[in-house]
Order: sequence, then structure tokens, then C-alpha cells
Amino acid sequence: MARALDGLRVLELGHQIAAPYCTKLLADLGADVIKIERPGGDPLRSHGTASGLFRYLNANKRSALLDLKTGAGSEEARRLAAGADLVVENFRPGALEALGLGPDELRAANPRIALVRVSNFGQTGPYRDAPVTDLVLQAAGGWVAAYDANGATPVRVGARMPEYVSGAFAACAALTAVHSARERDEAVEVDLSIMECIVGTLSYPMIMAEAFRAAPRPAAPASYVPFGIQRCKDGFVGINVLTQTHWINACQAMGAPEFAKSRSEVSTRAVDYQAFRAKLGDWLERHTAAEISEQCQALRIPTAAVANAETLLESPQLASRRFFVDEPGGDFKRPGAPYRLSATPVALERPAPTLSDASAATPQWCTRQTAPLSVEPAADPGLPFRGLRVLDLGTFWAGPYMGMYLASLGADVIKLESIQRPDGFRFIAPADSTAQDWIESGALFQATNLGKRDVTLDLRCDEGRALLLRLIERADVLIENYAPR
Repeated sequence: MARALDGLRVLELGHQIAAPYCTKLLADLGADVIKIERPGGDPLRSHGTASGLFRYLNANKRSALLDLKTGAGSEEARRLAAGADLVVENFRPGALEALGLGPDELRAANPRIALVRVSNFGQTGPYRDAPVTDLVLQAAGGWVAAYDANGATPVRVGARMPEYVSGAFAACAALTAVHSARERDEAVEVDLSIMECIVGTLSYPMIMAEAFRAAPRPAAPASYVPFGIQRCKDGFVGINVLTQTHWINACQAMGAPEFAKSRSEVSTRAVDYQAFRAKLGDWLERHTAAEISEQCQALRIPTAAVANAETLLESPQLASRRFFVDEPGGDFKRPGAPYRLSATPVALERPAPTLSDASAATPQWCTRQTAPLSVEPAADPGLPFRGLRVLDLGTFWAGPYMGMYLASLGADVIKLESIQRPDGFRFIAPADSTAQDWIESGALFQATNLGKRDVTLDLRCDEGRALLLRLIERADVLIENYAPR
């Protein structure tokens, strides 16, 4: 079975989660990943019950034990790098150079190597060498904030999420770097900061604060996020009231229509907040998460029960998509891929290497079956995605953010909206509604649509659909994040 990244050779010099998760995403798509572990093995091998985290992060990989602090170990790593397309590492800044495996040495071993370096704050800057924990990184990047009432205890995101987020960013950057290295016929280095990934995935408060300061009539940002994650009769439920329509419908659902026109006043406590809170609390206490989700989803308000490990395993949605998979040859149930590829499916072919496997002779690269991302060196390479034509039908965050990533690296991205239903992010901004171009000034819309062109079409009429099909004929990529219906 063909795999998307068959033939791509990846050398992992990683530990903990960020770099191993990056290479896990590549290995699941067919890349040949050789993981270098310290003598005695990766510390995650002894982390938790039966090393489940290590087994999840390192399935589909091969492994070797090398002491990179010795000349023989670093020499063996350079030999492997010479045959690799990509090196991914997340040591502390400067550690690669101290081991004789810095960018200059890797470039000498392989003039077209792609190197992705993941670190807390990046390879430069005043915080570069600062010791941190997951909690400190989240605080520095804006993820820790007081929630709901004034004086509430700050809340951090659990499960070491920043490392997974940065690992996903690193995988995107890695494929871009490999493509660029081939096209430019030279080594390409990526310096990825976990803190910057955190800031980049939680842009709302920073962007909105800046927009409020720059507004013609500055107003105080909301001190309370209405709804959100709330305790209900049998647990917790998440209610995402994003647009004005969501707010009106949510007030109707909770039996408080008198607040339907007072969203900004409630958010800034300019009206009787306690009266609003009493109505909301009574509604939540009388209904289960499933009942609230059903009521809100019927009104097109994004809502879901807050899951835990037990309820996730019982989720009919995940069961229907066969998301959880069994480890080959074992009884370990683990998450599968969060996407489906029609032509080159993801496959879990082998479990994580055992310590005995890693202790054997250093593995050699597999014979290439294909030449992935084979690109002829360009006379004038420019940005890596120049010439790529993308049609972006996305709205709000996920789809437009992907289009922005491609546009920032040279793709020609055309965003499609309709006058009847513009991107909802256009309306989430402190703007002067009397200004002629107020609909263009939304901060969140600007932030997620940089570098694109835009066209409006009415897809409900034959002419609009015909024009869309003409655009699709000339596009390489189509992005959409509409509701499945």
C-alpha cells in the first residue's frame, strides 16, 4: 500500500514529547524514522503504566542507542544524517553544537539536509536558556488566565498540550523545509519556539486587546467570557457562544430572552450580572450535559459535553470513525490519526521499538521505494509554495489559518465568501459601525487572512456555482471547514 511519505528519511534526536510527536506524525504517513536514544533508553520508556506514552509516540519508528557525548556516537549520528532528508531535535539551545552536530556539521555531512530545531523559546533571545516547566511556558505564552469570576484561580491546560501543539507545528515546518531544501538545493534550518506556537494558537485575547486599544472609541475588553465551559447537572459542558446569533439563541435556550440584546453589557458587568448568572446557573443545574448539547446544537450553537478518558472510549462518534486502534501484536489501545487520506491511508504497521531492538546494531536506512517530494532545483526558488494555487472556502479559524500558512510561504490563495454570509470573523471586532469599510477592519479576520485575495460568490445560484467550478479547475488545493451538511 502506498504511503504519503514513502521514502522520506528522518533522523530524530528527540526526547519527551515535542520532537517525538513531530516524527510520529511523519512515521504514520510512511516516513522511515530512526530515533536516537541515550544509553539506557529514552526516559519515557519508564513513564507511566507499561510505558504507554512512549509506545504511542514511537510506533512505526526504528531506534538506536548512541552516546552522542562521545566521538564515536556523534560520528555515527553524522553518518545517519548524511543519508537522511530531515533531522528533528528538541535538545536545549546550543546542545547540538556542543555535540559536534550543529547546523554546520550537518550541512557538511549532507548539503541538502532539512533541520528542525524545537526549543522552549527558540535558539535566540533573552529567554533562550531559561529553565522552565510546562506551567511556566503556558503562563509566558498567555494560556494561563483567570476564568469567569474576578479573583478566580488561574487555570492551565492539562496533558502537556504545548508540546503536542509545537510538535504538530514542527511536522508542518519539517515538510516545508524538506521541500524547500530540494528546491533551493541547499540546507534549510527551522528554529521553532514552543512559546511562539502557544501565542500563535491563542491569538484571540492578544489580537482583541490590540484592536480595542486602536478602536476609534476605545472600550474596555470583556472581563467575563459568557458561557464557555460550565458545570451542569451531571458534569461539565462547553458552550461556545461566538457570534451575536449564538448569544441570542443561547439566551433563548436558557430561558432568559431579556438578556438577548445585552451581550456587551453582560460581558463587562454593566448590567445586573448576578441576575444573568442566576438564570444561567439554574438552567445548568436542571439539565445534563447531553440535554444542554441537544438544545444548543438544535440552535446551531457549538456545544459538547466535556469528556474524560472513560467517556472518550465510549464515544459513538469516535467508535463510528474507528479512531482508537490496537497496537500491533499487543493489547494497548491508542488514538489513531485524526484525519483520513483517500489515496494514501495512515497505517499502524509496527509497535514502538523495544529496548532490545534499540540495543542491536545501529539500523541502516531502508531502500527508497519512491522519491517523495522530489523537486528539481529552481533557478529562482523564492518562497517554498510559490506557484501553488489554493482555493480557501474556510470560515472563522481552522480553514483560514491553514490558508494563511500557505499564503505566508508564497501560495496564491483566493478566499471565497458570499455577501449573504461573510466570514463570521469579520463581525468580531471593536469597530466603528458608521464607517463605510467597517466590515474590513475586524482584527481576527485580518489576522487569519493575511496574504490572500478574496472573491464573493452566491453559491445558491447556478452562475455562482459555475464560477466556483471554474476556480476549482485551476486550483491545486481546496480548503473548507463547513459543517458536514
